[in-house]
Amino acid sequence: MNLMMGVFGSSNRGKSETLIFLIKLFEQSDRYESFMATKPRPGGEKDLMAVFGRDGLKIGISTLGDLGSQVEKSTKELAEMGCNVIITATRTRNKTVVAFETVAEKFSFKKLWFEKNNNVDDYCNNWPNKQAGFETIKRSHFNQSNMMDASFIFSYIDGLPG
Repeated sequence: MNLMMGVFGSSNRGKSETLIFLIKLFEQSDRYESFMATKPRPGGEKDLMAVFGRDGLKIGISTLGDLGSQVEKSTKELAEMGCNVIITATRTRNKTVVAFETVAEKFSFKKLWFEKNNNVDDYCNNWPNKQAGFETIKRSHFNQSNMMDASFIFSYIDGLPG
């Protein structure tokens, strides 16, 4: 089974942070071996790619999701490395989605979408009293949300047959 998951949302929703947490979960798990150590990519300081595997399942993760060319290049590279599960960040529409779908179709991947939660940001933008320490509170909630999303995706992938 070939599966490509797009973690999508508009800017500053925590897509890359979620995937960074996901990479850490794979790195910490005794069930997975690393085929490609986490390496930085040219999309920005935080952008990473990594490949893990267990029982014939090869999982590639890319945090690159701001530009269509980045999504296309990174997902194509992971597919050519033999990954049968690819997880990448994308925006909600336009070039990143087109790139995602193009690579998925070219390599016969089933497409699966995971939407990042918008509620934390929406509530924080309308917070009634932004007291001292508000940004710390907001960041804490974003981190918790991103860790939960990463844990959910990890559990989903971990449940796939090898």
